Amino acid sequence: MMFLGIAAVSYVLYKRGDDFQTAITFLAGYILMMILVFAGTSYFQLTSSIKRNKWVVGDHCFIVDDAAICEQAGSLETRVKWNGVRKLSVGEDHAFFYYAPNTAFIVPKRAFTDESDFNRFVQDCVSRLPENTLNPRLDHAHR
Repeated sequence: MMFLGIAAVSYVLYKRGDDFQTAITFLAGYILMMILVFAGTSYFQLTSSIKRNKWVVGDHCFIVDDAAICEQAGSLETRVKWNGVRKLSVGEDHAFFYYAPNTAFIVPKRAFTDESDFNRFVQDCVSRLPENTLNPRLDHAHR
């Protein structure tokens, strides 16, 4: 659209016989207007998408019990039995519970009052996991 508009504005300015300075001013104004329109529509699309998909960016509740782990977000609930957890990996700021090759529950360390609570949570989860689920670094650190 932008290139078509630039071509149309250029053609009209050429046919009118405007000087180069005037033509450049009109083209620059048109380009600026198109950038602002693009930014505005992108902002509107992003905010409306977030409103429609609050479960992606809204509050999440992570529940751990003897049978499974469960994440609740809005009207969506994902529950995975412990034997369905393929891998548990702990990074510097998060714990990752992989239940599919590229899909994981992500639990941020900041959700806990302090690091020792986070470590206790990880240890509790480790004790519920089937063998061969832990990454080697976590396996040595928490068993």
